Amino acid sequence: MNECRVEELKRHIKESQKLNIANLCAMGDLFVKYPKRAPMKIFPTDFSKYPARYQYVFNDHRSKMTVEQYYFCKHKITLNHSHLPCFVVLGGKGHRYYYPIEIVFIDTSLVDLLSELDFE
Repeated sequence: MNECRVEELKRHIKESQKLNIANLCAMGDLFVKYPKRAPMKIFPTDFSKYPARYQYVFNDHRSKMTVEQYYFCKHKITLNHSHLPCFVVLGGKGHRYYYPIEIVFIDTSLVDLLSELDFE
């Protein structure tokens, strides 16, 4: 059995998550869909450390509101899969925006179009 230190394991997990985000972005553009609003394109950089039901909206814990509570109060969205992590989008001044996986969709129309074109 291969042995590795905890730091190496954490680094490996982090690298595989970034690869997964890169793979998702390569499949098409990622959009968030809120009720009664136009889809908004996002550029995630990571997954949240905790699932939506435990991830605080603000990093400094100034509000004890979780992502799940925030989406219910602000957008009237009840998350069905709050046990999953969120996409993280970095904003200005180090702020992190959390988007639950279930409200994000992938627009593959451009990728589909490019795959149909014959470049030979």
